[in-house]
Amino acid sequence: MVVYDGTTWHTVEPVVVSTIDHNTAYAVEWAFDRMKAEQSIADMSAKYPLVADAIKQLEVTLKLCSNVDDN
Repeated sequence: MVVYDGTTWHTVEPVVVSTIDHNTAYAVEWAFDRMKAEQSIADMSAKYPLVADAIKQLEVTLKLCSNVDDN
């Protein structure tokens, strides 16, 4: 299983669960939705060079913003 922690994807060992509560089911559904969205973005980026360029520009912008001091 692969899970997303908010910044990166991590491979984890399969876990056998006999019962799943609402929060766990929600978290798993959210993770699968994120994986589908990221795959969709990757597919669009591969198909459309303009999307790939926009993603690169966004990544650069996010890196620059992370270096800005809030003071």
